[in-house]
Amino acid sequence: MKIVSIELQLVWNSFSIPTLKAILNERFVGIAPTGTSKSQREAPDVAPSKALKRFEKVKHLLLGRFTLKTFDEKLKELLPILGTSATTALSLAFFNATFSVENIRVIPSLLGNILGGGKHSPSSRQRIQEILIVPKSRNVRKGMELSSLAWHRVREELEELGALLGLNLEFAWTHRLADYDALKLASRLCEEYDLALGIDVAATHFYRDGKYHIAGRPLGKKSYFRLLSEWIEEFDLRYVEDPFEENDVASFIELRSLFPSRLICGDDPVASDVNRFVELEKRKAINAVIVKPNQVGLVSSCIDLIEIAKRKRCYAVVSHRSQETEDLSIARLALLSPLAKFSIGGIDAMKRNYLLSVAEELKLRSYLPKELL
Repeated sequence: MKIVSIELQLVWNSFSIPTLKAILNERFVGIAPTGTSKSQREAPDVAPSKALKRFEKVKHLLLGRFTLKTFDEKLKELLPILGTSATTALSLAFFNATFSVENIRVIPSLLGNILGGGKHSPSSRQRIQEILIVPKSRNVRKGMELSSLAWHRVREELEELGALLGLNLEFAWTHRLADYDALKLASRLCEEYDLALGIDVAATHFYRDGKYHIAGRPLGKKSYFRLLSEWIEEFDLRYVEDPFEENDVASFIELRSLFPSRLICGDDPVASDVNRFVELEKRKAINAVIVKPNQVGLVSSCIDLIEIAKRKRCYAVVSHRSQETEDLSIARLALLSPLAKFSIGGIDAMKRNYLLSVAEELKLRSYLPKELL
């Protein structure tokens, strides 16, 4: 594609925090999302106002004829100057300009957050960051309907218990229940609505001084491992993301060995870095990986990660961030992967509806990993 004009603008995300919007050829748009809880391995960002000023001095380097790969190679050179918000927006805009659904054959299964805790929900008792559901139906519309029904039921049940606090950044319900009771509620609803249950523990964020601060007390590594294993067994957790502090690879390896038929997913330990994923997969630490473009700032790197995961028979999970925008780029990227994670309500409804429209236009069904059954 030939780029004849290129602009960056300051806009606001779903949490009313400034982010960057790229416009290529006065037509193709990409907007960078923002994360609340971040891995120490994410590529460095630059404040949007500073990135805008720097961009004006280098944008001439991004004019001309490019492929997504060569455009991202140029962005990679500029990443230390512009930061990931700017390069993500620009890379997403180019991706949108060149993307087509023509060769799409399946819709990703959609994970959705119903009960929020951790860093996204400081008022909640729940330390697990996300309690997630995913439909077992391969019918896309039916799956979305079941997820929606379950999400509304959670609110009703929390109200009856006098435990409802509200909604967090990701439109998950916040509450006064402890982790065990929240999992018990979610497990019961999963049985009722034919859903698989998963969790994004985000354990790094409650790990301090060599202890995991969960279940009302500090736990050593062995005690915490035992507690988590009991929860996986009791509640039939099919998907477990970031179960340990991001540098504790040995515990990831042990958990995957203990539960070979579950998805053990890495976000913080990988931060969408291809080389880090290859290393952890080789050590049998994970069999699923989160893909977030703004962790690396380049869509082509995310596509490489999705493809490498497929070749290694692992599952890429294209994920939103907690502070999202109206841009549908992430939903388009998700069409290249077997799994995706989008909020059931809020601004992500547009992404889910986009996937539904593609499914019904092309008569496609959801991909359903055997590990979720």
